[in-house]
Amino acid sequence: MKKLLLTLFVISQFGYGYAQVLKTSFNEGWFFKKGTGKDSIQVILPHHWNDDAYINKNYYRGIGEYSKRFVISETSEKTQQYLYFEGVNSKVDVVINDNHVLTHSGGYTGFYVHITPHLKYNSSNDIRLVVDNTNDNLAPLSGDFTIFGGVYRPVWLIEKNEISFELDSLGGKGLLFAIDEVSDKQAKGVLQLSINNTLSNNERVTIEIHGFDPQKQAVFDFSVSKRIKRGSNHFEVTLPTLKRPMLWSPEEPNLYTLDVVLKTKNGKVLDQQKETIGWRWFEVGANNALFLNGKPIKLMGASRHQDRKGYGIALSDVQHTDDIKVLKSMGANFIRLAHYPQSEAVLDACDKYGLLVWEEVPVVDLVNDNQAFFDNAERQLREMVRQHFNHPSVVMWGYMNEAIIQVPHRIKDSNERKERYAATVRLAKQLEGVCKTIDPNRLTVMAYHGTPLYNEIGLAGITDISGWNLYDGWYGGGLKGFETFVSKQHQEYPERALIISEFGAGSDKRIHTLKPRKFDFSIEYQQLFMEHYWPVIRDSAYIMGGAMWNLVDFSSALRNESMPRINNKGLMYSNRELKDVFFYQKAFLSNNTPVLHLATRDWQQRVLLDSDSKQAIKVYSNLKEVELQINEVSFGKKETKNCTAQWEVELKEGTHNLSVRGLFNGEEVKDFAPMEVRHLKRRISENNTVDICINAGSDAYFHADGSSLVFMPDRPYEKGSWGYINGEAMERGDRPGTTAEIKGTQEDPLFQTRREGEMAYRFDVEPGTYELTLGFADLNYYGQPLAYDLGNGTINDKSISVFNIALNGQELEVSFSPAKLVGGNHALLKTYVISTDQPFIEVKLTPVKGQPYVNSLRIKAK
Repeated sequence: MKKLLLTLFVISQFGYGYAQVLKTSFNEGWFFKKGTGKDSIQVILPHHWNDDAYINKNYYRGIGEYSKRFVISETSEKTQQYLYFEGVNSKVDVVINDNHVLTHSGGYTGFYVHITPHLKYNSSNDIRLVVDNTNDNLAPLSGDFTIFGGVYRPVWLIEKNEISFELDSLGGKGLLFAIDEVSDKQAKGVLQLSINNTLSNNERVTIEIHGFDPQKQAVFDFSVSKRIKRGSNHFEVTLPTLKRPMLWSPEEPNLYTLDVVLKTKNGKVLDQQKETIGWRWFEVGANNALFLNGKPIKLMGASRHQDRKGYGIALSDVQHTDDIKVLKSMGANFIRLAHYPQSEAVLDACDKYGLLVWEEVPVVDLVNDNQAFFDNAERQLREMVRQHFNHPSVVMWGYMNEAIIQVPHRIKDSNERKERYAATVRLAKQLEGVCKTIDPNRLTVMAYHGTPLYNEIGLAGITDISGWNLYDGWYGGGLKGFETFVSKQHQEYPERALIISEFGAGSDKRIHTLKPRKFDFSIEYQQLFMEHYWPVIRDSAYIMGGAMWNLVDFSSALRNESMPRINNKGLMYSNRELKDVFFYQKAFLSNNTPVLHLATRDWQQRVLLDSDSKQAIKVYSNLKEVELQINEVSFGKKETKNCTAQWEVELKEGTHNLSVRGLFNGEEVKDFAPMEVRHLKRRISENNTVDICINAGSDAYFHADGSSLVFMPDRPYEKGSWGYINGEAMERGDRPGTTAEIKGTQEDPLFQTRREGEMAYRFDVEPGTYELTLGFADLNYYGQPLAYDLGNGTINDKSISVFNIALNGQELEVSFSPAKLVGGNHALLKTYVISTDQPFIEVKLTPVKGQPYVNSLRIKAK
């Protein structure tokens, strides 16, 4: 394959012209094999190998090998060749023509490989990448997110002249911009330039520096002459003072452009760097609020993981940018890039669209107490800062997230725990010192989880800002525990700047309820959770801001819950479909743009018990007053409170056309949404075709995957109807059911709740033939919960339930034990075709050993 030299001719407003070699994509023609296998497949980068993480908790962690052949023309023998890897997860050995060239450890920062000494020109070259995502002594050691393996960001071939801007070992590209002084009256800046000379003699070069304002108008044009010695050269160039600079902010993300051209004394172009910069200043001011450009700003936004179902973490720049645009459209001014440095495209988009950034390295969950881990953590921090230093959107560097959360789970000896806590504090102080040395102008931050232990061991307060990941009313306690905890922290440590770095609740589109409660994973409870937290953050002057968890549902292979392998706390589903709750945040955060949204899209097709025909129609809006119409009939106007208006409406069967309208600055705003309603009558009549599905032990409607089946909330028996007689809904503490993964089904929520105890279900039906399906899952044994589930404890009850099942007084199953048949936490369906001459069917469960139980029932006429 011949190397293609691309030439770009640039003529600027100043009239200068020159040729510049472009970097070339190196993403095509790769072959990949996993582990020690012999078979390889052809792939195009970006690529990852962990599709299995969406299915298996124990996804593949190991070696993957990439290989490729390429040709470099002999016309390039006098130039220097580099490969730039934007991201390889997590450790990679680069081998060229059987020569080991470099090892890079750290999956979320870029790195350069100087390949010139190892090349054969006008001949085939072989490159091999040995990638490992096991993460031994490499952050992150673990995390509540999948550690995908692969070359998951683009790779570039870069050709440099003998004198050029230096591509350094930390992934820098030879140009750092630092603000020396800035106000709304004037701005001064400094360029830190690094130039590499591979010639044997010193050379004099000219550095032309051209500056353009956000409208692409020239603001300065000057040059400096420098004598460049052999090897690395480092120096500073002071930029001309700008009068009345256009400042960068989320409201006005004004970006200036620097065009820095390196030339020989004869005018030949050697290299060029273009960089966008922003003029702004920030500080922690009165009441520990953040001030940007002299004005207080409440940071309001979300955290973001980088994966997308169907793509893993191998996303395109457009997909990254789309996420940022969606968050900005929500009215956010802030993003936390959790829990690792993200693609350059993400930072570019934050600069362009105006989002203040907290970026962090992946020291997550646990710290190893050895020099190798400490050194790697420091290097990842240095790489992150060097590579993203020039982005005006970045205001704070983070270097730890919940760094002790795994210690109690993994280390049982109390003395060893103390040693690990002490090591974590030592590392934090080391990273704090490094951060302040290499970038003294930005703020530092770390995130804690909801325990005072961070204060007790001396970890809290090391950084400029203390972040709290709080989930009161989700993992444990009640919603009001949130403000109680935060208020106490502020009272005890009033000198600390405090930000809410995470808060959120899970939601599953299949689960809906009229009685939302914590940890039921209903769409409705997530809405209540967010409606509580945001006003507290906004109205508490001592809270700097908040980043809700998370922008999107993302891959977390260790998770069980309602959607195993997925953390479903997002404002968007993993395919980027917006949840209704997204529009609450949009209404809450948007002042200048009208927001009016019928929050019924997540439950557009409703199969309801006729006793639940009265439904809440919720609207999210930043309008003062809105009017609801259904099928062109008005249900009146309501004043919005906390960006919410709600009507209780009796919905008959059929298609309903919902519309809502209101005024924003005197102009009418409308929203429309259809809704399909079907009633299932509680009372069974001879004219009714019986098909009854029951979500035993649950107050929620469950929509089955891949079909129109809807399992109804459990109800007590009523004469002429159906329901349970006796028994209790299973509870684990103050939560419904269990979060254990249920094997043998994709409908985990249907089997994670159940009715248990001696009981019966009765259906008052006409004599005839019916098909009865009973669903079972023995949930007695749970084992140790995830460290991230702060409200759950270990349950070691390994007892197995054995019971009898009778149908209308006749034995159907004797000494029946689902766990003996398929194991604990496994789904088992039993279907019976039955005939009765009685006007009812009664399914009775009586104990033999332990408690009888049933998780779901379905009965239909044959």
